[in-house]
Amino acid sequence: MKNIAPVCISTYARIEHLKKTVKALSENKYASDTDLFVFSDGARPGDENKVGLVRGYLSKVTGFRSVNIIERESNNRVYNNRNGLSEILNKYGRCIFLEDDIVTAPGFIEYMNSALDKYENNPSVMSITGYCPPISIPSEYSHDVFALNRFCSWGFAIWKDRYDMIRYLDGGDFNSINIKKISEFGEDIYGMVRSDFLGDIDALDVKAMFFQYKESKATIYPRHSLVQNIGHDGSGIHCGITDRFKHEFLWDKIDDFVFPDDVMIDKGIIDSNFNFRRISLKEKFYNFYKGIFDFRFL
Repeated sequence: MKNIAPVCISTYARIEHLKKTVKALSENKYASDTDLFVFSDGARPGDENKVGLVRGYLSKVTGFRSVNIIERESNNRVYNNRNGLSEILNKYGRCIFLEDDIVTAPGFIEYMNSALDKYENNPSVMSITGYCPPISIPSEYSHDVFALNRFCSWGFAIWKDRYDMIRYLDGGDFNSINIKKISEFGEDIYGMVRSDFLGDIDALDVKAMFFQYKESKATIYPRHSLVQNIGHDGSGIHCGITDRFKHEFLWDKIDDFVFPDDVMIDKGIIDSNFNFRRISLKEKFYNFYKGIFDFRFL
């Protein structure tokens, strides 16, 4: 590997989730060669004790080349995440980013850094993710990774030049959307993009998905998941309670990941991902009628 990218963790008040995230990361190959940056969001009224416990725990974390804790004075989830990400990218040019509910397999750091090296000069690749949804990979597909034009933030790596391309959507962006095309990598994408444009949410991953749709940029996924999102227990802001995205086991591969030179998007994997991301008929009707209202509003 050329350079081992720093790892950033964004956290707030979920100390038990954070402990699992940090412990798993510290057990990774190359953890002791990795600089860890943790961005601790400021407390909302009533959460001072929880945030204090998180910061007390962080002050004792070891197992990495360096541990750097950035404590925010005020609460702002978006600023905590994106300002932290921007600071590290401006300094290092690349980084790996986690939220405090992402548990990693021991090969995660090796995989992410190897992929960053492999695709750094490939303009068709926007990001790397450590997550693989529980979908069926065609038996004849032989690579350790695959590509989808769909950003995934559950443990991702990115370069500064790719990150700087992501921006807020404007009216021209929204009105130019081809719903059929943007839905090729998930029927749920259009509804998320609409919500982001209207200000109902402010989500980096959704903005990235729109950019990938516009520019045909790929995210590299592992063949088997190297991360588990443990935040679908009702403890997070945006995630409900579900086992839909859960894996019984994470990939135990820790080195010698094989990355193809050409980023090919496999039709069988697209279909499998599309079937997994299908939305209900109720959601489709909601999107249709909400789209009519949004059009009149715009």
